[in-house]
Amino acid sequence: MNRQTLTEQDLATMTGPELVALHNDCAASLGSEPVKRFGTKADAIRRTWAKVQAWKEKQQEAAARPAAKQAKAKGEPKPRARRGTDLKPTGEPVKPCLIGSKQAVLVDELSRPDGVTMAQLIAALSAGGKPWQEQTVRSGFGWDLKRKGYGVRSTIGPDGVELFRLVVPDGQAIPAHVARGSSKAEG
Repeated sequence: MNRQTLTEQDLATMTGPELVALHNDCAASLGSEPVKRFGTKADAIRRTWAKVQAWKEKQQEAAARPAAKQAKAKGEPKPRARRGTDLKPTGEPVKPCLIGSKQAVLVDELSRPDGVTMAQLIAALSAGGKPWQEQTVRSGFGWDLKRKGYGVRSTIGPDGVELFRLVVPDGQAIPAHVARGSSKAEG
């Protein structure tokens, strides 16, 4: 039965196990303890009706909440637009990355002439392993790439999408990636 259209008379026609199931279904939605059985049919109807009513009130409150949030949001200022990323290179000589490392993937993706979106970075870094999240990628900018001497800058396009680019210190170039065990791959 639909709990929204249920009446107290409908409960009188239900069996004990049906009342227990309905009571426990409502109790689970309300975060209260389930019951195994009731002492009397009258007690079962009374207690189950109270749970159904409490459940209906909770549904009405939940339906009213989004409208209240929208009304409140209209009076509040709009959130600030994202300004982009601007991590400056360290100025030290850039260091090569290990071939096949996540740092190498970041450098390669960020070196695209047109830039790369966060979604593209996440897809490239998640290939063949555990999916990365935006905060993990941003941590890679500030930790891994900074240790290698790079910076990262982004711009927000007219479509609102942030495009990231690698920043190499003036007068330097991106060194070729090196194999594991090479003495050139530091940090």
